[in-house]
Amino acid sequence: MTSPPLIILAHGYFPKELPPPFNTKSFGAFADTAPAALHLDITKKGSKSNLTTLPAIHNQARSGTLRRKLTIPNPVSQYQIARAVAEGWGTLKSACAVSPILLTTPRYLKHGLRAINTRHAFDAIPVARARSRVASRYLLTTDLSQFYPSIYTHSIPWALHTKSVAKARQNDYTLLGNVLDLATRNGQDKQTVGIPIGPDTSLVIAEAILSSVDVKLGGAITNRGFRYIDDIGCGFRTIAEAEETLGQLQHLIGNLQLQLNPRKTRITELPSELEASWVPHLRLCEAAEAETSNAVRAAAGRPAGRAGNQRHLARSARISRRRDSRADIAVVRAGAQDITTLLRTRRARSGADTKPTRLATGCILQKARLDVMLNRWRFTPDRLRAIEQSELTGLSLADAPWHRSRPLHRR
Repeated sequence: MTSPPLIILAHGYFPKELPPPFNTKSFGAFADTAPAALHLDITKKGSKSNLTTLPAIHNQARSGTLRRKLTIPNPVSQYQIARAVAEGWGTLKSACAVSPILLTTPRYLKHGLRAINTRHAFDAIPVARARSRVASRYLLTTDLSQFYPSIYTHSIPWALHTKSVAKARQNDYTLLGNVLDLATRNGQDKQTVGIPIGPDTSLVIAEAILSSVDVKLGGAITNRGFRYIDDIGCGFRTIAEAEETLGQLQHLIGNLQLQLNPRKTRITELPSELEASWVPHLRLCEAAEAETSNAVRAAAGRPAGRAGNQRHLARSARISRRRDSRADIAVVRAGAQDITTLLRTRRARSGADTKPTRLATGCILQKARLDVMLNRWRFTPDRLRAIEQSELTGLSLADAPWHRSRPLHRR
């Protein structure tokens, strides 16, 4: 499988949220020899008689909020869109490359897990936010409201060929934008609002549309701004600059029949926290848990690996207890709604000092701090100092004052 349409259909058809057993590799192999009857008819007469389909909707559950509607287009319609994207890849790539602030520039990967991926991963956002604050006094943050579901399909040719050219040549299917507009509409019962959520082709189309907005923005945002899909941010020296850029952005977005999200649009005076205070603590806890898990595996005579889930960690602790009588590591569930687990460590005999014990002690310290930040447990300063002292002096946590006090209660 080497042709771009084939790769896009084999590795970029289904939403990435679906489990790996659900794949379209066989469909990609079939599409390489698809009959001409499946091709999109772009002649003047045939453009009105193309197959019209409805996509399947997969509702992805999300905790505490509405379900996310993932889209699985009809195979024929997706084949036509993928073929158009592959044939016009050079134009689409150039349209995205002009953006001075785009972090999610689409990349075609011949041997990747996905056919089309973004240039930067999601963890690039904190770095971009930090850079945007350099020499800035005010921070503008915003994103688009219902981005994919609200994209106007006719805005695809507007973005690729300018609005005036697209309107003057609405039925000219030598323009890539018109072909993508037609294929997208045919895949959703000729509806002009929204594009599928999930296929890799939608990422390319969406980025091409917003890149036409990025290139028209001026001022500080071109130097200190960033955009990650529809998440936009920039630092400014004065509030007047920030308000002017926000007005300009709202106007350009409105020209494409899109809207900024008023609930997430704000201008904040700096300094302010770069990210929620509990996030770095969570990262430290994850790192400590991974190191603890590897230590337990080493004590059990097993090679180090990636930190597993809570059940795997508990199983490793039981093995370690049998192999090493000096350490006893147990996993205590803090509740189904807790983000982390608390690790309790007790020493089997006085003076025992093992690496798993030290690591687990450090881990429980970090997790206790995290729970304080989240206000999920009523840890007092005295209890925290006791935990720190137990880590520094090597005392057993079972001997710490907070451990003998009354049980911790939820609020």
